[in-house]
Amino acid sequence: MEKFEEAARQLSLDYNKRLVLDCKTRWNLTYLMLSVALNYKDVFYRLKQRESQYRSLPEEKDWELAKEMCDKLNFFYHVTEMFSGTKYPTSNLFFPKICEIKLSLRKWHTSSHVEISNMASNIISKFDQYWKDVHGVMAMASLLDPRFKLKLLEYFYPLIYGDDRALEEVAIVHTLCEDIFKIINQELCYKFLMLIVVVFPTQMLILEMRQSH
Repeated sequence: MEKFEEAARQLSLDYNKRLVLDCKTRWNLTYLMLSVALNYKDVFYRLKQRESQYRSLPEEKDWELAKEMCDKLNFFYHVTEMFSGTKYPTSNLFFPKICEIKLSLRKWHTSSHVEISNMASNIISKFDQYWKDVHGVMAMASLLDPRFKLKLLEYFYPLIYGDDRALEEVAIVHTLCEDIFKIINQELCYKFLMLIVVVFPTQMLILEMRQSH
């Protein structure tokens, strides 16, 4: 690392970001590793010229792949930061980002780079199960947001499902909202009846007892 830092200084580059080691179980470190390495692309070439023991210089095609993969992972990185950050966004903000992820993965799957296409395939198989489980609830949260209402569904669903099925999916979310409202209303009606049947007579009895004394 000292020789790498020295090579950076020789090129008048600030070595203010340390190289990051990759970790297979933490994809965000892969993004950080690539983003930092791309900043020091010229330093790797310089180190190759100065150090005979350095034999792992990436080829130009490797740098091109690294840049494209870094561009892809950049979106994931910032969405993950938003989801897990200290501000804790509410559920209605999750929905558009989840939709953007789904559309991005579909686009990445057609990448000319086999590595990116394979990466997308592996993620899609897991993401689709997550989408199946939660997208209805998230869509409902978006629908209840007065700023968005149907706008987000009408924008994203045709892109994801196509025009015909998009109408069906919007109808499903509507039905889900109506069912929940019915449950809430039933619960409120039950509580109101309990208030009338139990609480009100009890208060009247207490009042009568006080008056009798």
